[in-house]
Amino acid sequence: MALKLQQLRYFLLVAETRSYHAAARLAARSQPAVSLAIRELEAYLGKALFERGRNVELTPFGREHYPRIKALIDHHE
Repeated sequence: MALKLQQLRYFLLVAETRSYHAAARLAARSQPAVSLAIRELEAYLGKALFERGRNVELTPFGREHYPRIKALIDHHE
């Protein structure tokens, strides 16, 4: 499995909105598609990026990598 830029974009949207549903709406994708992309990204990285529960929160690993991913996407766009 290869890392995809779209997975990183979805990561940022979920992190910023704290919602898979809101992130999917902003990305004009279905919520299951965004969830699957995040699960695949987490599998690629070997660690969870989000704590799932009533609220979506970044894990320590997710918080650590957020600035790097944000900079990468900002630079790319």
